[in-house]
Amino acid sequence: MDEMVCPVCKTAMVSARVVKSLFQAARWKALICHCICGEAYEIRSSKEDILEISAVSRKREEIPK
Repeated sequence: MDEMVCPVCKTAMVSARVVKSLFQAARWKALICHCICGEAYEIRSSKEDILEISAVSRKREEIPK
């Protein structure tokens, strides 16, 4: 999957490749962002090959890198 989608409204947010490169370059634990629907979410790279998106409304989605 090339695009990461909001777990609430399913709108494409950002390219998974961009997020992967941010995690590799900065060694961050999480990115905190907002979708255009207004939902706040957090992108974590808890496993080496999986990105996890968690919304404030407790909806989650896992995306392979």
